[in-house]
Amino acid sequence: CRLMGGSGDGISSEVVARLFFVDELEMQTRPDVAPSQRDREVFLQSLPVRDCTEDQIRAWLEGFGQVEEVQLLQDVKTGTPSGKGYVRFLTHEEAAACVEAQTSVADAEEGDVVAQWSESERALQRSRSVYRADVHSAFAPRALDTLRRASKARNLWLYSEDQLPKDPSAPPPEAKQLHFVAECTEQQLVDLKSRLAKALEEFHERASGAVSDRKGEREPARRPHERSSGDKSERISAKRDRRSKARDCSPPPGQLWSEAPGWPHPGYGGPRGPTDGWQAPYPAWRGPM
Repeated sequence: CRLMGGSGDGISSEVVARLFFVDELEMQTRPDVAPSQRDREVFLQSLPVRDCTEDQIRAWLEGFGQVEEVQLLQDVKTGTPSGKGYVRFLTHEEAAACVEAQTSVADAEEGDVVAQWSESERALQRSRSVYRADVHSAFAPRALDTLRRASKARNLWLYSEDQLPKDPSAPPPEAKQLHFVAECTEQQLVDLKSRLAKALEEFHERASGAVSDRKGEREPARRPHERSSGDKSERISAKRDRRSKARDCSPPPGQLWSEAPGWPHPGYGGPRGPTDGWQAPYPAWRGPM
């Protein structure tokens, strides 16, 4: 069967295999918990893939530390990068530097690169994740079949680095990260993704309650989009500082480069001018200014 992307410009009534990743689902109730040392993978959105090559994107990411793997997601209809992707660093500290330098989902504006901790990697961690629960439990085989039948999709398969479908008719995996392939129409896909997001939301709510219990709190952990006015002021100030650094030609603080990669796109926050003396990490990458 032909494999199609998870979204398109028009609504197709054709039943085809459609691919989407767990980090592309809405996650409004994701527990607001600190990452652990096991978190080394970052999910990125709004990468300027039309203006930069994969090698240039990787070189920019290497400004934060040693990169183990970069997985740029493809628009299966066009065969071109979609602007979303995963990067896995050697250490948690390097991944954290990348997350801190980018914009969060809640604060994103047009042109901002958005970064969040990979839900796929936390699924791989099973009960050792910061949730102390297995993300896969939200998508147990029986639950997936119930969601598939409710959305009237013909087939639905789940893939991850350590879990593959037992169905011999399932198509091969498209990546290491947790993703789904559904045989359905475009409209059925919209319904299916909504139901999967709801299942993940319920898992997150249970995880939030467990996190609160461990902290001895009565109230659930604050949701990512429920911020105080003080939080907002701090985030605006931090974003202003990142933009200022992106325009500043003086070296940002950090470890000295042994061999800084070239950067031919000055509008994306990399070094502008001679690379001698530049230090890592790069400031935030915002796209064209």
